[in-house]
Amino acid sequence: MKSTRDYEVSSFEQFHSVLTQFRGKRWYFRGHSSLDWSLVPKAGRPPFNVFDDREYLETWKRRARAYTASSGLSDWDWLALAQHHGLATRLLDWSVNPLAAAFFAVDGPPRESACVYAFRASKIALIDNVSPFKFDGIAVFKPTAVVDRIVQQGGMFTVHGPPSLALNESLGDDEELCRIVITQAYRDRLQAELDFYYVNATALFPGLDGLSRYMNWWYASRERSPDSNLEALDG
Repeated sequence: MKSTRDYEVSSFEQFHSVLTQFRGKRWYFRGHSSLDWSLVPKAGRPPFNVFDDREYLETWKRRARAYTASSGLSDWDWLALAQHHGLATRLLDWSVNPLAAAFFAVDGPPRESACVYAFRASKIALIDNVSPFKFDGIAVFKPTAVVDRIVQQGGMFTVHGPPSLALNESLGDDEELCRIVITQAYRDRLQAELDFYYVNATALFPGLDGLSRYMNWWYASRERSPDSNLEALDG
């Protein structure tokens, strides 16, 4: 994998020490639950890469209008909305919050090591009067507040044209990509430590879905702390 730097962490102290190196410049962070996952949007991976992702989105939009106030949304807004709700698009999720990225990295069973990617980009997508489906290369796309959870999670995207274009294989000369590997043995503990800082499902997924997800984790977790945020929520 083409990457400027790799780190491995097995404690919060190590993780925090690594993260301090990304201050001072605009970095974007993404969590992967597996080291084998590529930095390619879902629309660029099998089985979706055989479809025209523009036609795919148009089909979704025709049906999605029944469930959302769609007046005035651009194709960029529709892409962000569709990506948020799980559709295969040419967008890849990132966050300006490294702890939010860490949450997504360690969420779920600790079957293997996880990682957080840190990406320093040089290109910002200028979306006025430009179709996302005529965009070539990779750039950061800053969405409008079309979904409140995107705002809550500090969400950003990279847009990939074509969707099969891998970020780690397309870095510019003035761009950087780093990978922070979270050891398998540390995954559960990091999730509990993130909860202490209120980086959990209730914070990142406001509403009943997030609350249910958090409580399921809390009761099933071997690493939960007696001073966790569940007691704080109960007062």
